[in-house]
Amino acid sequence: MISKVIFNKGNREGFTLIEVLLSIMLVSYVVVLVFQAFFKSLGAIDETQDRLNILYHIHNRLLAVRLAIENGQTVTAGDLGGSISIDNKPFYYRIGVKDTDGTGSLYKIDGLFYWFEGNRRINIARQLLCMGRSDDDGA
Repeated sequence: MISKVIFNKGNREGFTLIEVLLSIMLVSYVVVLVFQAFFKSLGAIDETQDRLNILYHIHNRLLAVRLAIENGQTVTAGDLGGSISIDNKPFYYRIGVKDTDGTGSLYKIDGLFYWFEGNRRINIARQLLCMGRSDDDGA
């Protein structure tokens, strides 16, 4: 009975200032979290698109070198490099070709592709082995 008397302040209408401030703070916090997640996902989508684009070009560049080797064309051992531009964004690559056994029958092709996102360098490396055409293949 005493607690009813102490805490009963009559007929309450509306919200107190503390309740309003807390609810505004909570809603603001949720809105900030939603926007933050949205913009981070946009950044992730952009980076994923860059990775897909460069993987496509990696495949094409490495395939061209592999086909040249398999068709008996002279491919100079060492580094081949350059840059490409996709959506006005520069991407760089280096392709290393190495005759692994010294006879021209087995080549190792290393591809390193990279670009910059702000101060961060993003690398994608791929490697493959391919058989060269030897003299007894009937070329």
